[in-house]
Amino acid sequence: MSQKRADLRNRSRVFRAMNFISRHIETPPPLETVAQESATSPYHLHRLFRQLTGETLLTFTRRLQMERARKHLLFGKRSVTVIAIKCGFSSSQNFAKAFRQFYGETPSAYRLRHHAPISKNGNASQDAAPYTALTVPLPAVSVREVPARTVLYARELAAYGKDACARAYAALCTQLGFKPDFASHQVVALYWDHPLITDAVHCRTDLCIEVDERLVKAHPSCPSQQVPGGRYAVFDCEIHGQEQFAFAWQYAVDWLQERQHKLADQPAYELYQAGTELDSEYYRVAIYLPIR
Repeated sequence: MSQKRADLRNRSRVFRAMNFISRHIETPPPLETVAQESATSPYHLHRLFRQLTGETLLTFTRRLQMERARKHLLFGKRSVTVIAIKCGFSSSQNFAKAFRQFYGETPSAYRLRHHAPISKNGNASQDAAPYTALTVPLPAVSVREVPARTVLYARELAAYGKDACARAYAALCTQLGFKPDFASHQVVALYWDHPLITDAVHCRTDLCIEVDERLVKAHPSCPSQQVPGGRYAVFDCEIHGQEQFAFAWQYAVDWLQERQHKLADQPAYELYQAGTELDSEYYRVAIYLPIR
């Protein structure tokens, strides 16, 4: 096996571990279970994980627990006890102790000081330009049940935005050996983390191409995953220039808030559609926000 292919396999193992822990944060799995899911030994996974992410598996898991707790405290109305259980703690007392060690104050004190309404991409509300900055018409909105998507992907750990997407897209093209076009392929940008809560160096952007099992088997070294299905609010947008993405996300999350929809604990994503032209920064894109 070439070194390049071996490196890609190792990255895939680490990403699989990150995804598995993220989706089981209510009952954090032991190292042995995570290693089995990642098709490697606990020792090898521990070494690879720290080498690639700069964190141990335990540090990563605890950070995700704390970040999910902060999100619920900032933007939700659940009790501290319910939040503790949702974030993998056996009691509100254990949760409060861990939260204080992490942030220097109790969950209740944090909520009292920081509680804010939701805004774009889950961010706290800020002054925003009017929606007329978007190309008319405004996004067409629907709430629908969406099937899961099997994808091959490349991941970038960096602040959200054009640069992270461009690097992940270039890596995906290299992994696949071809450049997916938007007319023939379903291209997805998947966002795992909350940009107000997660440090930029840890924000996960996955550039994905939807595939069938045949293509997954044809690219065994390329990371693969399932984008969760379920109930989503979908916003179909025409965007002219990168700066208009902020308006589109602002509109989407304000729409949810006005109708009292609650975001689910899973990634949001953008689905790029036929007609998108990267060179001229014209995007036909649907924003998918998971709701419960």
